This record gives sequence, structure tokens and C-alpha cells, in this order.
Amino acid sequence: MRYIKSGQKKGSYKAPIRRPAMSTESHSVDDPEYWWLKAKNTRQLATETVDQSAKKILEDVAASYERLAELAEQGRKEKSAEGS
Repeated sequence: MRYIKSGQKKGSYKAPIRRPAMSTESHSVDDPEYWWLKAKNTRQLATETVDQSAKKILEDVAASYERLAELAEQGRKEKSAEGS
């Protein structure tokens, strides 16, 4: 059943935007896989985006997530080395 908001014309219903699902396995900022997944999903969203300004912003955000993943990997290696 579709509901029409007041002032909205019949047939002008737009489905909500579907965002890529995040894995529920890990949400630790120290986990590189968390950041790699966010980067992957953000890049996918960028490929689906028509607006060039939005596409550029999403690509920049994905690059930042990749950098965070690299830092998390570096931190994991450093923790591992300290424990040896």
C-alpha cells in the first residue's frame, strides 16, 4: 500500500535510497577490514552516483577510509611486534 503525502501527486512516489549494508561482524575502528569494507561500499556508491560533485566527494571519502585501513593495519603490526 502506498501513501501519498499531502501536496504530492499520485504516481510521484520515490523509493528510499538504498545504502550498501555494512558487515555486522566487526565495527572496531582498530580493525582494518572494517575500513576496507567502508571504502569498498563508498566506492560502489560513487560509481552509482550521477552528480559529479557528489561522486568526487564519495571518492575522497573512500580514499580516506582506505588510509584509515592502512593505519589500522600498521597499528596491528606494531601491537604484534610489541607482543613478540
